[in-house]
Amino acid sequence: MKKTLAIIFAFCIISCVPLLVTSSNQLTADIVQYKIVVDGVDKTFSDPIVSINDRTYLPLREMAETLGMKIDWNADEETIVISSKDTEHTATETTDGSDFVPFIGEDNDKNKKFGYRDGIGKIVIEPQFDEASDFKEGFAVVAVDGQYGYINVKGKIVIPCMYWQALPFSDGIALVELSIFDQELSQFFGEFCYIDKTGKVLFDGKQFGDANSFSEGYAVIATKGAGNPIYAETNRYSYINTKGERATNQEYRSCGNFKDGHANVSLPDGTAGVIDTNFNFTPNP
Repeated sequence: MKKTLAIIFAFCIISCVPLLVTSSNQLTADIVQYKIVVDGVDKTFSDPIVSINDRTYLPLREMAETLGMKIDWNADEETIVISSKDTEHTATETTDGSDFVPFIGEDNDKNKKFGYRDGIGKIVIEPQFDEASDFKEGFAVVAVDGQYGYINVKGKIVIPCMYWQALPFSDGIALVELSIFDQELSQFFGEFCYIDKTGKVLFDGKQFGDANSFSEGYAVIATKGAGNPIYAETNRYSYINTKGERATNQEYRSCGNFKDGHANVSLPDGTAGVIDTNFNFTPNP
C-alpha cells in the first residue's frame, strides 16, 4: 500500500501491523512505517505512525516539534495549542502585554477572579483580581476590594489599588479619581488628578472636578461646575497639555478628546463645531 504523507515526505512501504480491533467504539488501525524527510533530512519518530481507513495519522507532538513548533495541552479547556517557537515569548522579557486578554478563573464560582492569558491561550497571570482591563503601555488597571490600581506584565501591583477610578495610560500619563471627604458636608466626593508610571501625582498635585484621559497630547478638564450634569448650562471645559498647562484660554460648554488632529466642541453659546490642535474653531454646517 502506497501513501503520500505530504510534499515534504517521501514514502516507502515496509510493513503494516494490525493495532486495534474494530468494535462499536473502535476503529482498525495499522502501524505503518514511512520514511519522513523534512528539508532534506530523514526524521524518525519514537511513537508509531498509523493508518485508519486508508488515512495516515502522525504523532502530533513529534510532528509539531519536528517542524519547529511548540505544542501545549490546556487541560482546563481540553485544547491543544500549537505555536511557532519564533513567536514564543515570556511576559517578563519581550512583551508589553498588548496581546494579553483578561479571563475569569473557574476555581471558585462564588468568588471568581480575573487573570490574563497571552495570545496563544497560555495563562501568564493567575486569576487574583476583582476586575481587570486590557494592558496599555505595559500597565493594566485592576481592582481589589473595590479600589483601583495598576499592574505590570508580571502581574505585580506596581501602583497601589487606592483609587475610586483609574483609566489606562496614554502618553505615559493616567487619569485617576481620588476619594475626598468633605468635613462640612460629611460626605465623600471625587477629585481627578494625573499620575505617571511610578504613581507620582503630576502637575504639582493639581486636581480637577472632572477630566478625561490624554489623547494626542491634550486632555479635557473641567474649569467650572466640576462636571456636574445638574449644572450643564454653566459647566465649562478646556484643555491642558502634557505639562499640565492650559493649552488654550477658550472655554467650552462641552468638548471631546482629539482624534486625528480634531475634536468636537460646543461653545458657551451652544454653537457646535470642530477644533484642530491649534484650537481653531470651525462651526458645523
